[in-house]
Amino acid sequence: MNPTQLELFGRQQPPAARRTDPTTSHLAAAEHERTGRRSGNTQRAADVVARNPGLTAIELHDLGETEMDRHEWSRRLPDAERIGLVRRGRARECRVSGHQSMTWWPPAEDSCA
Repeated sequence: MNPTQLELFGRQQPPAARRTDPTTSHLAAAEHERTGRRSGNTQRAADVVARNPGLTAIELHDLGETEMDRHEWSRRLPDAERIGLVRRGRARECRVSGHQSMTWWPPAEDSCA
C-alpha cells in the first residue's frame, strides 16, 4: 500500500467495534488493528477484486486467493470502498449462495464508468 492510501485509510477507518458491542469484540478489534490485519486484509481484498471484477464477497472468498474467511471479506470490502480501493456494483444472484448480493469492482477509471 502506498503512503497516500495508508494516510487515507487511517483517516477514514470507522471503528471496528460498536460502542454497544461486548468487551470481547473490542479486544478482538484492537488486536486486528494492532497487528495490521485489518489494513492488510483490506488491501488484499482490493487486489483480488482488481483481478476478478464483478464478483460477490462469497465468490471472492471461494476463489481461495487469501486466507480470509467469508465474514472477513464482507467486512473488508466496505472498508476498501470507503477509501476508494473498490466500488460497489449492482446486486445479482450470487453463484455460491443463491441470494441477491452486491458485486465488487475496481474503482472507476473515469467519471463515465
